[in-house]
Amino acid sequence: MLGRVRGRLPFNDSNPKEMLNMILNTEIGYDDSWTGVSSDCRDFVKKLLVRNAKQRMSADEALNHIWITKNTKV
Repeated sequence: MLGRVRGRLPFNDSNPKEMLNMILNTEIGYDDSWTGVSSDCRDFVKKLLVRNAKQRMSADEALNHIWITKNTKV
């Protein structure tokens, strides 16, 4: 499970090398703690957590994502 849901950090280890290993090698998944989180929000998070920067959602794309536009008052 990855994500700071209900007060938990996505990665937490006192050893910096182990923490980096976790960041680089953990598969992203959603467990029961994501119950109630909208599919738009999950999509937003998934697109931000892409390791390859060329494939990751850009800042402009993030600002125009449906989850942001639906939940932001202008």
